[in-house]
Amino acid sequence: MVIGGPSLHCSWSELSCRDQGQTPYPKTWIDRAIALAAEFESIREACARFMAVDEAPIDIISAYRTQAQNAKVGGVGASQHLFGRALDLAPPAGMLVEDFGKICLEQANKRGIIRGVGLYPSEGPRGHVHIDIRPEVTLATWRG
Repeated sequence: MVIGGPSLHCSWSELSCRDQGQTPYPKTWIDRAIALAAEFESIREACARFMAVDEAPIDIISAYRTQAQNAKVGGVGASQHLFGRALDLAPPAGMLVEDFGKICLEQANKRGIIRGVGLYPSEGPRGHVHIDIRPEVTLATWRG
């Protein structure tokens, strides 16, 4: 863990709710933040290998959400975002969302920490992938 965030490339501000007050990520869930950030870093490294580059920056579109923010963006009622266990990620520049989704799924299967992977190819300018570290044993996958 680093001062600015739970990992080198994942900051506390990126994990904060995107509501008007930028509600901070709850510090009582620091263990979740560290686990989620570790998976973010593994995906980032896998993307760099796939693209044969040194760095593959990934934008965090959404992380922790308050109930109000989750309702505002149309999130499901039991969203893992509400519990600080989820990230919506834009693929690195130059990577197709389908390839990014495959990498996220590969990391989920390889590492066993990510338990939810959702592909949203038509949302946002490049699409995005949802990952989460829900407590279930079975990996949930879907296409939005």
